[in-house]
Amino acid sequence: MSDIDPLAPGVTEVRTTYDSAGAPISEVRRTEARSSPIGWWIAGLATLVAVIALVYLLTRPATTTPADVQAAVAASDQARAQGAAEGVLSAQEAQNAAAAAQANSAALAQSNGQAAMQASQNALQIEADRAAA
Repeated sequence: MSDIDPLAPGVTEVRTTYDSAGAPISEVRRTEARSSPIGWWIAGLATLVAVIALVYLLTRPATTTPADVQAAVAASDQARAQGAAEGVLSAQEAQNAAAAAQANSAALAQSNGQAAMQASQNALQIEADRAAA
């Protein structure tokens, strides 16, 4: 039986009995765990610091200088000019590709026409050979 108050929170009792060659030895170890709210205070303080930092970051005014604005405008103008130049180059490449396709189509049509004429001449020759035989 324990003489510790069963309603006391955080108190633990460990009883160990050793039976050696002589008389039995009994050992009682009583541990009292103490709780402290310091962990909660630290967590609350860290949360408070995080909220203050977030509010500061969201409400501070933007710090842009006229030099930053001019650099952004210059970069935008340069990008616009580069895009226009690339657009002109792309249009020229498209025109060149269309001209090459048209030339290839004309060459293919001419080749097909020559092949058709050769085939009809061969057919006429075969007819003439049959008629002569």
